[in-house]
Amino acid sequence: MSAMEQLLATQDISGLLRIKEMLEERLTKLGAYSFRVGDRVTWVSPSRNGQAMTGTITQLNPKNHKVRADEGTEWRVHKGLLTKL
Repeated sequence: MSAMEQLLATQDISGLLRIKEMLEERLTKLGAYSFRVGDRVTWVSPSRNGQAMTGTITQLNPKNHKVRADEGTEWRVHKGLLTKL
């Protein structure tokens, strides 16, 4: 078992969440993410005849991020369509 695996095995949920936050911060600094949960974004919705939408990122995924639109609906939007506000 590696040192990292041993460390993770000894953590409770709050410790694991803090490690996750630290990893996300480090990956962001390294440029691995161009977006973060909580970022305000805009995109053009092809399914709404090109209507501009705005919302807040709620989950990051490799291709499509989850965004809660200002109107309250949840969207899965390809990260290439998103622009930070």
